[in-house]
Formats: sequence, structure tokens, C-alpha cells
Amino acid sequence: MKRGGLGLAEVLAVVGAVVLLVGLFALHWYGVGEGKIAPIEIGHPTAPGLYAQIELQPRPVPGGVDDPRLVPDLPSPPDDLGAWTAQGLLGTLANIVLLAAALGAIAVVALRAMGRTPPGQAGTVLSALGLAAILVVALRLAFRPEDVGGYEFEATLKAGGFVALVGAILVTAGGFLGARERGEPPAPPPAPSRR
Repeated sequence: MKRGGLGLAEVLAVVGAVVLLVGLFALHWYGVGEGKIAPIEIGHPTAPGLYAQIELQPRPVPGGVDDPRLVPDLPSPPDDLGAWTAQGLLGTLANIVLLAAALGAIAVVALRAMGRTPPGQAGTVLSALGLAAILVVALRLAFRPEDVGGYEFEATLKAGGFVALVGAILVTAGGFLGARERGEPPAPPPAPSRR
């Protein structure tokens, strides 16, 4: 049943796209836990040295004020991390996949809302983008960052990744449902191997 020119497939896809964009841009994906302890070698470069350890955080000044000048040249711990914070090349490519899934869903729904037919098999393409987004989010949740700007830490998971996962699932569901409603053929099966 269509309401205002949009069916269930379109509603799922656009709601999923908005949820995915919120997770991608507005929420933190990782929390910064306790910093790891860095070893510091004390001694002459040619002689065996002694090892000491210090925490990678500034020492408090009597009176309750932190003064990073007391422990010079140590990196300060980062704030919580979003999807785009210090993720490197692979993280950026993953974010582009998520962005493509969200913008693709919005474009397909916008075209259908205007009464135009998206080119090609839009539902099938949208479901494939959604599946890629699910895979990317699952990998980002499984492999968390451990180092940002020289500061090593134990990352905890925050809401952003889970919200993005829900959005990717909704985009995929909207794509599959849209493809089924329009009679789009599923992706062709792999060709049999010839011996």
C-alpha cells in the first residue's frame, strides 16, 4: 500500500538513510578508555639501559589543577572518536561506502517521490549498497582503533556504530523490498566453472 506516493520500501530506505547519516556524522563510535603505559629507556645509548614506565597523562598539580607542562611532550588523550576521526585510508573508504548507501537511498526515494523511475535496477543496487554498508559497519565494530596521534588506548564501543548498523539494515531491507515489488531479477548466480 502506498501512502503519498511512497511505499513501504521507500519509507524503509529513506528512514534507514537518515539513521545511517546520523550515526555517521552526529554520534561517537568509540570511547577512549584507559591509556596504555609507555616504556621509557633511561641510560646511555651504547650501554644497556634501565627501563621505567610512566602513564601518558599529565600529573596533577597540588591544589587540583592539571598542568601538562609538568610532564612535557606527552600526548594528551583524545576525546571520544566519531566515524571520521583519525580512521586512516581504510576507515575513510568505509565511510564513503556508508555515505554512498545513504545518499543512494535518498536519491532513489526522491526520484520515485517525483514520479520518475530511477535508472536500471535501483532496488537491487540499493540492496547491494546496503549489504556493503552492513559489512563495513560490522568490520568497524569488530576492529576498533588502538592508536590516535601517538596515544595508545583501549577503545570501547559507543552508540554511533550501532545506529549506523540499524540504518544500513533498513536501507538494505528497503532495497530488497523495492526490488521485489518492482519485479527486478535478483543478482545473477555465479557462472559454473568449466574444467
